[in-house]
Amino acid sequence: MAITFNLKRPKSLVPTSIYARYIYSGREVKYYLKESINPKYWDFKNQRVRKTREFPQYVEINAFINKLTTELESIFRNLRNDLHGRLPLVDELKKAIDDRLGTARSMSNIDKTSTLTGYFDHFIYLSESGMRGILVKPATLQVYRKTLDHLRAFEKKTNHQLTFDEIDQEFYASFLGYLRAEHKLSANTIGKQVKTLKTVLRHALEAKKHNNRDFESQAFKTLKEDAESIYLTVDELDKIESLDLSQRPTLDKVRDAFLIGCYTGLRYSDYSELKIENINDGFIEKEQAKTGQKVIIPVHDVVNRILLKYQGSPPPMISNQRSNKYLKELCQMIPALIQEIEIRQQINGSSTLVKIPKYQLISTHTARRSFATNQYKAGVPSITIMAITGHKTEKVFLNYIKITRNEHARLLQNIWNNSTSLNP
Repeated sequence: MAITFNLKRPKSLVPTSIYARYIYSGREVKYYLKESINPKYWDFKNQRVRKTREFPQYVEINAFINKLTTELESIFRNLRNDLHGRLPLVDELKKAIDDRLGTARSMSNIDKTSTLTGYFDHFIYLSESGMRGILVKPATLQVYRKTLDHLRAFEKKTNHQLTFDEIDQEFYASFLGYLRAEHKLSANTIGKQVKTLKTVLRHALEAKKHNNRDFESQAFKTLKEDAESIYLTVDELDKIESLDLSQRPTLDKVRDAFLIGCYTGLRYSDYSELKIENINDGFIEKEQAKTGQKVIIPVHDVVNRILLKYQGSPPPMISNQRSNKYLKELCQMIPALIQEIEIRQQINGSSTLVKIPKYQLISTHTARRSFATNQYKAGVPSITIMAITGHKTEKVFLNYIKITRNEHARLLQNIWNNSTSLNP
């Protein structure tokens, strides 16, 4: 039998909890004291508070630790007598300690918002209910929940509940490594999780739940890399439209919905919710779900053909996940999309060039990127395309469209060939 006293976070720069660790026959019970202490005042060898003028409370805390040691030994002896010499189970000893000393200050009994994931859950509640004083879009709430899911899974993996004072560079490296190894997330997706985490940590800091500013350091950076996304050319879109899917009604509807996205620039969250009342006098009017911004888009001939096919209404929709699956299946029917293309991907944290069939990279979001890129290649002014897509700045828009150096060269050549001033 051994009773030791330890700190929850020994390397912390801010106060951390003290707990008693009662070990017997390979079993362990923890009891958290109400007191917290900065590790610089802790004597790790003697497991007591150092005697120092800087922290005069050492007298009371050490006296309590000595008393608690005696109490725990007494509780164990009395319980074992009551059990006729049998070693108590962990839950039996926990209950006996609670009955004698009051409910143990275990993590489950602490204010839930004092832990990272507990506060994160509270932050989501404030965001949902509008109590943060800002309008939070459903898509943003979904990102919040996903980050919280990753943090909880990380806690489960490490068998440890995170506190605010543990969010340092060591945690940062471990969490990013976990996201890469366990979930195979890209640098941009990981960056989104880190950005969300920093938002919550900053909110908790302002709420005076902690005073740990490690997350503000340059080392705690939000990862970002140029996305190797693809787009479909007008020729490829024509081939998709020409597919005979009469015997595959589900693929037929997915194809038609996808083409509407390709010729409107709407996000999946918008074109999947498109209604007949959004279409009037040759124009589509829709409020974007992500931004709340209203857009007005002329009905393209391809879109008009699809609407006529469904008696003036958009085709019935299925989930985004299932749509992505079926899109790859139907695009695989087009020989040009089976050809491998070279892209850069993050593999085990390193940027690597890989070859992959183009159809495998196609998703519902490819529609919006294809619209923006094809219109830009057709010579439509950036400001006009941005009015349709809702991009705020030309810098972001130009980074969004996907045109290769060769395509840029051909665009310039076409401009020169069609320009009478440059070609008298």
